[in-house]
Amino acid sequence: AKLTCNFIVVDTLKVYPGTPLYDRYKDRVTFSLYPYVNKFTDEKLNEKAEKHRQLLYREFYLRLSVINNLPKRTLLTALTKDSILLKYVWKRAGSKLFSSE
Repeated sequence: AKLTCNFIVVDTLKVYPGTPLYDRYKDRVTFSLYPYVNKFTDEKLNEKAEKHRQLLYREFYLRLSVINNLPKRTLLTALTKDSILLKYVWKRAGSKLFSSE
């Protein structure tokens, strides 16, 4: 069976005090309730996790099956208000896709 999703939510790993995962990584985590901070102390790891999160969103939402299932209003909003989608599609498809040749 194939799972068809139109929307996803992705976040990076969060470890909380009192959990086995926190006990395992507590020396590598900065945690505070106020102000709220929950991240790994290694900035390179945080940056890598954020890049992977963005890539996952990009790869998921720029699939033709997802774009075709989006309501036209949502697609038009994405195309007019945020040119990132157009730039990415243009880059992936190449300018020949839109040429008259």
